[in-house]
Amino acid sequence: MTSTDLLVDAFERIRDAVQPAVNGLSPDELSFRPDDESNSIAWLVWHLTRIQGDHVAGLADGEQVWTAQGWAERFALPLDPSDTGYGRDPDMVAAVTADASRCSATSRASMARSWSSCAPRGNRTSHVWWTEAGTHP
Repeated sequence: MTSTDLLVDAFERIRDAVQPAVNGLSPDELSFRPDDESNSIAWLVWHLTRIQGDHVAGLADGEQVWTAQGWAERFALPLDPSDTGYGRDPDMVAAVTADASRCSATSRASMARSWSSCAPRGNRTSHVWWTEAGTHP
């Protein structure tokens, strides 16, 4: 297994877990936290997507999907656009809210960037992800 294969496998696992986890959930369900110290599903998906986007942009020596494709503006969170959620306190976790379509769409956009950065050029699977995310290169 090559390092590219390993990254693609990891990104597929994220995709396969995130999409079914958020589909059909209401904003209240996505924002639910069992207690004040817990993370919501919305925060976990946002943080996962932000970390993935940050790391892939660094590997590709490019801009993060979050800022390059306008996701920071669409989510309009009370956070700096460069924030990935690392080390945030419970109040900042509570500030991250979204509906299922935005959680799912930003995850797909981040996945598309990950695929395009890791998969060999001309890989049809990569193209399918770009198409589904609505973010052709």
